[in-house]
Amino acid sequence: MAAATVRGGGVVLTFRVLGPLAASFDGEPVALGRPRQRSVIARLLAAGGQVVSVDRLIEDVYSEEVPPKALAAVQAYISHLRRVLEPDRPPRTPANVLVTVPPGYAIRVDPAAVDAWDFERAVRDPAGTPEKLAKALELWRGPAYAEFVGSHWADAEIARLEELRLSALERHADAVIRLGGAASAVPDLERLVAEHPLRERAWALLARALYRCGRQGEALGALRRARARLAEDLGIDPGPELRQLEADVLAQAAHLTENASLQALPERPVVLSQPYVGRRAELAAVAAVESGVVLVGGEPGAGKTAFLEQVRVAKGWTTGWGRCPEYEGAPPAWAWAELLRPLAARTPPEDLQALAPLLADMPAVGDVAAARFRLHQAVGAFLASRAPVLLVLDDLHRADAETLALLTHVVSSTKGLPVIVIGSYRHTAITEDLADALATLAAHEPVRIELAGLPRAEVGDLVRLICPADDDIVGQIAERTGGNPFFVREMAKLLNAEGTLAVPAGVRDVLRRRVARLPAPAQTVLRTIAVIGRECDLDTLTAVSDSTEDSLLEAVEAGLVTGLLTERADARLAFSHMLVRDMLYDDISRNRRLRLHERVARAIERHHPDDVAALAYHFTAAGRAPEAAHYSGLAARQAEHRFAHHEAAALWQQAIDHFQGDPRDRLDLTLSMVSAQANTGRLVQARAHREEAIRAALPYGDPQLLARVIASFRGAHLLEQQGVRQAGHRTRGGGRACSGCPATGGWSRPLPPAHRTCLRTGGRGDRARVRRLAGGRRHGTTDG
Repeated sequence: MAAATVRGGGVVLTFRVLGPLAASFDGEPVALGRPRQRSVIARLLAAGGQVVSVDRLIEDVYSEEVPPKALAAVQAYISHLRRVLEPDRPPRTPANVLVTVPPGYAIRVDPAAVDAWDFERAVRDPAGTPEKLAKALELWRGPAYAEFVGSHWADAEIARLEELRLSALERHADAVIRLGGAASAVPDLERLVAEHPLRERAWALLARALYRCGRQGEALGALRRARARLAEDLGIDPGPELRQLEADVLAQAAHLTENASLQALPERPVVLSQPYVGRRAELAAVAAVESGVVLVGGEPGAGKTAFLEQVRVAKGWTTGWGRCPEYEGAPPAWAWAELLRPLAARTPPEDLQALAPLLADMPAVGDVAAARFRLHQAVGAFLASRAPVLLVLDDLHRADAETLALLTHVVSSTKGLPVIVIGSYRHTAITEDLADALATLAAHEPVRIELAGLPRAEVGDLVRLICPADDDIVGQIAERTGGNPFFVREMAKLLNAEGTLAVPAGVRDVLRRRVARLPAPAQTVLRTIAVIGRECDLDTLTAVSDSTEDSLLEAVEAGLVTGLLTERADARLAFSHMLVRDMLYDDISRNRRLRLHERVARAIERHHPDDVAALAYHFTAAGRAPEAAHYSGLAARQAEHRFAHHEAAALWQQAIDHFQGDPRDRLDLTLSMVSAQANTGRLVQARAHREEAIRAALPYGDPQLLARVIASFRGAHLLEQQGVRQAGHRTRGGGRACSGCPATGGWSRPLPPAHRTCLRTGGRGDRARVRRLAGGRRHGTTDG
């Protein structure tokens, strides 16, 4: 059996659950810990590689009352398991086997690395040979998940795997009989019917095998044993297959000795783990369904109800729609009452009395259990009579037990008919009752749809239905909302009403509820990350946080499993939606925010001193004027090197606003801002700032300083804006003015280059200022 390589030297990790739970590296056992920790890994293996939400995991691991610190305990179990399953993994690097996938955890190994997964893949292979089936059956070492019998999650998986095993035994026996090995199949089939006397398919195979061995009387005897057992245990007669087989044996039908093609189990649809990026393909997939059950999951605001409405329109079938109420006090199975009443009003059902509890809120008459049974049967029969029909149950995460019981019954009773049952639920809020129902529905091979965030193009379409928005605004909304349709709409409405992209009140309330469910230390760490920015690295976070490294990692894990944080490929942490960061940041008090920004800035100075843009931001937000001015200037220079002149101008202004040193040095900052503004083409603002700088420079009586201020406006942008002719005229005027100036011998020292530049390109007032100051230099005085 192949497996996933996780250690150097080709050492492989395998799991075994078809019998006692075990893991091993190349056959050497791995200690999986105490029972509770073992149940965590077993629960994840039972999910078949799919994500198990942290809430679901807690409820399954703690079948009794959930303790207050259950989340921390589960995180500790996960941490311990990661250490034993990947002992050579470097610290702080992402796990490869037991991975964090919001809103929970999943096992990521090759299917052949888990005996149950390998077995299921083999028995579902339509081209499976008897040899392959026999090899798959050899993987069983005892009852599946034996030590977890009694846990509701394990019982459902145990029953599913046992059914697959029995089906595989029957398929193998069928193949052996068809290939001429009837005699060898008889002992195995005798044992099978002894252990499972109500499986009619096994009795039929035994009778056929005996008949092919020339034991016609024993074949009839086997069929009569089956009839007697069914009558004794269930009070029913054999089904059509056994009755027809008995007649064929008596008639010595020729086909009983003919070979035929093997029957294959239906292929199980593959559930993709990649996030969904568009609604059209998913809509087409559901529209192609003609019978069975469809399950639509997604986070709050993902657009599940809107998607169901689109399915209704696309199918065009008669539709019954029920929504599970979010308030307390609603009658049981209210969603079904809401669904059935409009259908019954159009086409009255035959058994009105049996349906009365749902159609008219009438109490059941007589034996309650019998009345409930009749109700379920009547619902199934009525809906089958309305086929083709689409049945929609929205918000199943709020469903009561009776609603879910009816759901599983209707799916079973209408199997094979043109009846589609489609249910939606929040994958982050699965209740115990819903988990049980989903486990039952898994046997019906439902089509599963996961609604993720919309891509940027579709975010733009949604925003522009509400208000005009350019691509830049759309990009900001897409980034901050993660494509969540509810968040997108709320932000667009706020933008349309107030012209701002702040966090809308409705979104803020939703996010606050999600954060409030986390342990207090995790909330604190999330707020610290919000101060650091949209994303951060663990080194900076550790330096800023007051927590120990283990506590910090547990807090980060809590954010990851609840979907508030994501982990990038480079191990940096980021908020799943920018709105999460905005909400957390806005809820921090001003004094605490100032302190946190300074701590972040000091940490970045130590760990990432070249990140001058981040240092400028955090020192500015911390109110540390000297550092803010210094790093803003460095960041502005960096922006200019990248030709980001607009950003450079803003950063120069930020440096000026926080500068507290020599006013002459402040003028240098102003000159840099004037130059950046000129490079952006904002000449009016550049001239205005230059005039302010000139007025500030004049009192110092320094011609060199004044000339540099005036010359700061020189450059290609000036020529482009004013035209070559005007520039030439000013240059000739400057030449005449310069020719009237004394030669260098009349000056106390030669004119600096900045003076000469000003005299060539400056205006009349500029040249006059330089001459006055230059004259003062010649005579040893200044002229302010």
